Amino acid sequence: MNILVIGGTRRSGPHLVRALVRAGHRVTCLHRGIHRAPLPPQVREVLADRRDPAAFAAAVESLEVDTVVDMIATNDTDVESVMRHLGGRIVHHVVISSYDVYAAYEAAWFHRPYPHPLPIAEDAPVATVRFLYGRQTGYDKVLVEEAARRATASSGVRLTILRYPALYGPGDTTPREWYYVRQVLDRRSAVIAPNGGQSLFSRGYLENMAHAVALAVEAPPVHHWVCNVADTGQFTVRQIIDAGRPSSTTAGR
Repeated sequence: MNILVIGGTRRSGPHLVRALVRAGHRVTCLHRGIHRAPLPPQVREVLADRRDPAAFAAAVESLEVDTVVDMIATNDTDVESVMRHLGGRIVHHVVISSYDVYAAYEAAWFHRPYPHPLPIAEDAPVATVRFLYGRQTGYDKVLVEEAARRATASSGVRLTILRYPALYGPGDTTPREWYYVRQVLDRRSAVIAPNGGQSLFSRGYLENMAHAVALAVEAPPVHHWVCNVADTGQFTVRQIIDAGRPSSTTAGR
């Protein structure tokens, strides 16, 4: 396949690009050139800002591509731009979304109770508040998913939405677990953690998430597919702390 990866230079992106090359695909990576990664030499790198309409249109105009993997779409405008310029050429659009689309995440963000069976399935209710982290961020994965559904429904392009968990591993840019690991490495006699360390949310090792995306790219054709992706084994905050120092004491607050 001729695959265009939008983003692909940070977090799970380089692992994905390498996995696609190993599988024999022809890969083009479109990014701004701000973050560089050691990609295989056969990967074509195209430098452009996907949020500059003219630059993006010029960058993809002559590309031979049948599958797009969009790692960094943050709102409906990003998706609409991809489909406007590539929708007539591609057969498969893979969009990386997030577990923060769920109403359960919204409830946790606002510290509201939200009784719901675990694990949360793909058909669970989605968040109702738009731009949960503030409108100035321009980030809302619910808008991303809605726009992708609209665009692919009218074009006939296959759509795969993969909802990422909290990421971790070498090269991650937002290591959520570092706050606790740092305290363990400092040999603190007690580590303060919410709810006595019993908090649990999905995590995904960077290379594992890249493997999941690569599998989705090569999956049998399904017109519309939404899938949660995460590590098989999950750990509470206390278990993460105890893994670093089994004799540690965890204090709740």
